[in-house]
Amino acid sequence: MKKLLFFWNELKATFWFVPVLIILLSILLAIGFVYIDQITTFSQEGLGRFFFVNSVDSACSILLIISGAMIGVAGTVFSVTLVALTLASSQLGPRLIKNFM
Repeated sequence: MKKLLFFWNELKATFWFVPVLIILLSILLAIGFVYIDQITTFSQEGLGRFFFVNSVDSACSILLIISGAMIGVAGTVFSVTLVALTLASSQLGPRLIKNFM
């Protein structure tokens, strides 16, 4: 049991633990939403016509805009994080980086 607990603590301390969990959760949500989309139908009456896309080109352009914005935000966050870690390691010592992770 102690080995399993030690392995779990070491796994949580890695840099890629949370991003891998988010990726796995996103894949499961995508599969679930595709399944829900296949079994349900929506009417285009009333307010529904404003929220649902009618053409493939419109859906493609919306997805392109969303993915471009997400890549921009992710790049900015990654670069700011690296700058903060670099400054912290140069001023306070390289052993402090493990605490930030």
